[in-house]
Amino acid sequence: GKKLEVYDATDSTILVRAGSNNVTLRHGGSYGLVGTGSNTDFAIRTNESNRIYVTNAGYVGIGTTSPGSYRLYVDGNTYVLGTIYAREDVCIDGGDCISTFSDFRLKNITANLTGALEKLEELKPVEFNWNELAIEKRPFYDNKTTQFGLVAQDVQKVFPNLVYNASDGYLRLKYEELTPILVGGLNELNINTKEIDKNLQKLTIQNNKLKQQNEELNKTVTNLNSLVDKICTNNPSLCV
Repeated sequence: GKKLEVYDATDSTILVRAGSNNVTLRHGGSYGLVGTGSNTDFAIRTNESNRIYVTNAGYVGIGTTSPGSYRLYVDGNTYVLGTIYAREDVCIDGGDCISTFSDFRLKNITANLTGALEKLEELKPVEFNWNELAIEKRPFYDNKTTQFGLVAQDVQKVFPNLVYNASDGYLRLKYEELTPILVGGLNELNINTKEIDKNLQKLTIQNNKLKQQNEELNKTVTNLNSLVDKICTNNPSLCV
């Protein structure tokens, strides 16, 4: 049976005080509430250790009591079975973001990217399956489906800024930063193609001129042969 019941027809509250600070357990009729009624932090604990920590400003830490200025700070691996929605940037440690600032007013541009195509030629895309070690590290990885990608060690030789060593000792690749390099390579390839087209047009014009000159020479040779035939007909002794 029930060891303790606090009843009120509209609003039941249990209040625990420590000086001017307090913790409240309440039901307001349409919702339940647990937390502090004063300007103090709040924690949910198991085995005498804080598991979920909420600061008095509303910042939440899971696995940490110092969420800083983050609305949610999780210290440890997180598994999400569903979709994560974000209205702005999604970033990971190291500065990688799915979307990020790109406004020229926020950038000190030091140079235009050059030589991208030549460097891209050094990268070797591979087909692969995650091995047992990868599955041990990331149980949610699919090791039955063939994946397509690059090897971080290979990319590091060409674009060292795109690779970093994570805290677990394994290399990470900033795939999203390959995009501007691919665009640069495509632009260079397009310039090369246009240059080849120009040269081809010049060669085509030269070839047409040579064809015309050849036709004119053939006509001249034909006329000369006709003239020789006439001379030989009229003066056979000249053609002996």
